[in-house]
Amino acid sequence: MGAGKTSASFTITTHSVSSATKAAISVSYHGTLSITLTVDPPALSAPSLAPASVIGGSPSTGTVTLTGPAPKGGTVATLTYGSSVASGPATVTVAAGTSKATFTVTTKKVSTSIAVKITAAHASV
Repeated sequence: MGAGKTSASFTITTHSVSSATKAAISVSYHGTLSITLTVDPPALSAPSLAPASVIGGSPSTGTVTLTGPAPKGGTVATLTYGSSVASGPATVTVAAGTSKATFTVTTKKVSTSIAVKITAAHASV
């Protein structure tokens, strides 16, 4: 720190983690002070569909998105479908270093409009 200065800023580089990880940061100047930095894994956002509305029998492309890059080994999301008129894979993997993965939703022909809720949850990290 320069003469007459009472504070200094510095950058800490982190990497994607699969579970909350704590790192101790210490500063020495007339004694030692320390603080703990917690690095959290990326969170899973709600899945999206494109198109969000289809004619029964037509497919749609789903996307699972993380709030940051997936850690080494990737992140697996479990998918559930709220009705038997829509189906797709049971899981999708967001590859390490990326934040999105896509999957195909297939639909059955229907006689009336049916809304289907698709949910994604962390399966393993």
